[in-house]
Amino acid sequence: MPMSVTRSLIADVYDSPILRVCDGPAPERARMGAELQQLYADAKFAEILARVDAYLPKDATCNFIAEQEKSDVVHDLLAFLAERMLEMNKQKQQEIKGFLGWLEGEVGGQTWASSREDLPDRQTYRQSGLRALRADGRGDQDCGRDLILP
Repeated sequence: MPMSVTRSLIADVYDSPILRVCDGPAPERARMGAELQQLYADAKFAEILARVDAYLPKDATCNFIAEQEKSDVVHDLLAFLAERMLEMNKQKQQEIKGFLGWLEGEVGGQTWASSREDLPDRQTYRQSGLRALRADGRGDQDCGRDLILP
């Protein structure tokens, strides 16, 4: 790659709107992070968004004001939210595992796949539903749409 292209790419990176995570004073950063986490615990999401907006101020042309930004606090919030997301996913997986264990006990060890193989396909349900409707004298209208299983 020619040197001029490399310099151009580097200049483009420095001019890009990607925020640099700057380190502010540790006590202030910790306090602000704790406040945001408390707002999350209190489910005050609109206030979280308002604070994030305030921590990432922009000028009239929508460029970030680097001297006033607190991107480190926003970075910490995003890391906290990612941790929460991972924890919730683990909890969800445990709940699914517990439910499937309970369901297997209720159906006598028969799995969903094996019980589904014993069922006729959707078209069979639809056709049998239409035959039943026609036998009731309801005519040839297609009233069996609600009998189609997902």
